[in-house]
Amino acid sequence: MARHASPIKEQRKSARRHARNLYHLSAMARSIKGIVRAIEEKDAAKVRELLPEVVSRIHHTASRGVIHRNEASRRVSRLTKRVNAFLSASA
Repeated sequence: MARHASPIKEQRKSARRHARNLYHLSAMARSIKGIVRAIEEKDAAKVRELLPEVVSRIHHTASRGVIHRNEASRRVSRLTKRVNAFLSASA
């Protein structure tokens, strides 16, 4: 356990950042799960509606520094590829 003021303050800051990062990660994961669930339910209209929101959430998480921008791009790419495959199969 830290005894001096500076490391004690750093522990508090770290705990706040950790909580904030968890919030953004879980919000991103929930939005991705939502669109995956819509794909599994074969609801094309809902998938078209959710895709821009999910992409925005992923990029927002990256802009906060929670995930790397390359990870965000990779996630968006894979998700878009999956959505396009679903939409072309359902059409």
